[in-house]
Amino acid sequence: MDKRILLADHDPIAREGMANFIEKKKGLEIAGITDSTERTRNALKILKPDVLVTEDSISRSEGRTLDAEKVIEAAGEKTSSVAHLGHLEMTRIAALRVAGAKAIFSKTTKPELVLNGISEVASGETLSMPDEMQRQTWNPKMITMLRSAINTQLGKEKLTEREAQVLLLIRHGLSNKQIARQCTSPQKENGISIETVKEHIQNILRKMSVADRTQAAVQAEKALKTMGY
Repeated sequence: MDKRILLADHDPIAREGMANFIEKKKGLEIAGITDSTERTRNALKILKPDVLVTEDSISRSEGRTLDAEKVIEAAGEKTSSVAHLGHLEMTRIAALRVAGAKAIFSKTTKPELVLNGISEVASGETLSMPDEMQRQTWNPKMITMLRSAINTQLGKEKLTEREAQVLLLIRHGLSNKQIARQCTSPQKENGISIETVKEHIQNILRKMSVADRTQAAVQAEKALKTMGY
């Protein structure tokens, strides 16, 4: 049975183009097409699609009000979500990951790669971060600055460099499995184990005196904003 796709995009040309690509992809079919936050929310309730593919346009001055974060949250766990963005802005990507996006693509990504990603998400997969974000997961300067900013707020126990990197990835909204794959360094090219990730997270929560990873991510976001990220 084909996977049913709800496509949300404010641009009629972009909608038509993506809809045509999806219809030609074996195993996928268009269940509905919307162009705003409210219409997408309603369509999710009525159509109950397998996958939501949404852009993100919240420039109200231009009359565009398709908020990917809100519609992805509305989709919940029963409908997998894919964000198709015009701009890969770090804080927005992190927010969409936390909201539940299983994959994020730039609109400059080749259509066949996006379609393959939609198919994988429809099969239950969560895809890795966009290349633009991956380049920042082992950015020594960014990690050092985050570590320094957080450590000034802590007591005797300070974050290690690895814990600061894990915290950065938590801020990006990654799962433990994704963190394990992305947690690389010049000395650790193939990542670390999920158990090691869990240990790092427990250390981070204890040192930062927060209850969960969401609170840790909020503190990391505040620290990064003070540094201009």
